[in-house]
Amino acid sequence: MSKSEQNSYVILEMMSKGLPIIISDIEAHNNEKYIDSVNVLKVPLRNQEIKSSILLDVINKAYNNPELLKKLSINSYKTYISHFTQNQMVSSTLQVYSRLIEQ
Repeated sequence: MSKSEQNSYVILEMMSKGLPIIISDIEAHNNEKYIDSVNVLKVPLRNQEIKSSILLDVINKAYNNPELLKKLSINSYKTYISHFTQNQMVSSTLQVYSRLIEQ
């Protein structure tokens, strides 16, 4: 669980395999790509710390709910396909370069 990471390649690798993902609720994960209980489960931070009891609750929520795990797996893969494939990443990078050139 990261408290400061910008965008984890581990998350992307897990999404590419359609695995359910548990992430920390850091600022970098608060966007339209990581939606709690849709394509990831988020562990909230308390005073910039991850409480083990809260992490355990989130893990148990996933473990005890096969339908939720299936939903997370399917949606994490869909997120990967729509945002993080090589073509998507190249396209996004080119858009950034184009905007910079236009300035």
